[in-house]
Amino acid sequence: MQHPNKYPGRKSGRFVQLLLSLLLVLFPCLLHSQVPTIELRELEREVFRLTNNERIKYGLDSLNYAQELHELARAHSLNMLQQDFFSHIDPAGRSPGQRKILFFPKLFGSVGENIAHVRGGPIETPAETFVKMWMDSPGHRENILRESFGYLGVAVVEGEGAYYATQTFGDLTARLLDNVDDVYEFGSEQIFRFHFLGEFPKEKLSIFVQFPDSKVRFYVSENRFYSGMGLYEPEWQSDTFSIKIKLDKGHGSYKLMMGSYGMHHTEGLTFKVK
Repeated sequence: MQHPNKYPGRKSGRFVQLLLSLLLVLFPCLLHSQVPTIELRELEREVFRLTNNERIKYGLDSLNYAQELHELARAHSLNMLQQDFFSHIDPAGRSPGQRKILFFPKLFGSVGENIAHVRGGPIETPAETFVKMWMDSPGHRENILRESFGYLGVAVVEGEGAYYATQTFGDLTARLLDNVDDVYEFGSEQIFRFHFLGEFPKEKLSIFVQFPDSKVRFYVSENRFYSGMGLYEPEWQSDTFSIKIKLDKGHGSYKLMMGSYGMHHTEGLTFKVK
């Protein structure tokens, strides 16, 4: 996450839109191109359980299940198997965070990823093998024991004598409940509703909107303001909240970002105003 700069300075053609539409069509096909067997489902659950056991050993909270993270993990495991590669960066050049933004733009927060690949026939205890491999690797161990992560999705696929396993971790803040228009009218006032997902107190939620006009001042008090960015207060109803945004801070791209304790994740939702 980043601290917002109080005084910050400040492309999609038809082809890009068509390409995105194609990717969104292919993504669910990839998810369902291999239905996991009962054994693989049990294996995923065991990896999930053993991962939480490692966190508990170090006094950390257990991770919660998130369907979106499970689907991201499954898509990446299947992609590695079907395209015969082993990397966090897929053949299209996308990182885990970029895949999250592309396929689940309504999910706010950052993600991390662990992957494992074992070839050579059946493994006697595959779940234990995967988790031990990750815990023996400093970078993967850091993901498992990162305090800010509150969610996890696990997916394991098997084929041609090889296992591919993916863990997708999430430091999530919220899930957008409404659809977002491609373009909004300048000067209009829009209300966006969210379901809170943060593993931190609600009152510590931070919501920022970056404006296309970097010179616009957004006052939060008589003498304190942000330039090119605004800090918004949520209106709460149980575990859901809404924010109201007046779209009068320039023509172009607005970016909605969330975080906690006065910081925000760089990932966010971008929409156009004309």
